[in-house]
Amino acid sequence: MRRAEPAGRDFHFSLTELLGLGIAASLLWSVVVSVAGSSAALCAGLLGLVVLVGLVVLEVGGITRPILRVAWWMALAFYLMACVVAILRG
Repeated sequence: MRRAEPAGRDFHFSLTELLGLGIAASLLWSVVVSVAGSSAALCAGLLGLVVLVGLVVLEVGGITRPILRVAWWMALAFYLMACVVAILRG
């Protein structure tokens, strides 16, 4: 039996939105890596700052576009991966 989605949970994205998200994520990643250089801890710190600012903007600004929520989750995933790399590198 299929569960009905709650009201307001429309997660349909256009190809343009997903392509834009991929381009924005790659640009963000390249800027963070070029600023941080070879320091994994600095890279994780910069990504953490991006995630924190993004969360504040999403919640305080009342932004409800689903693609921006997905973008925030993608930035969070990048941050967690950067933290793991920073821990493993020591």
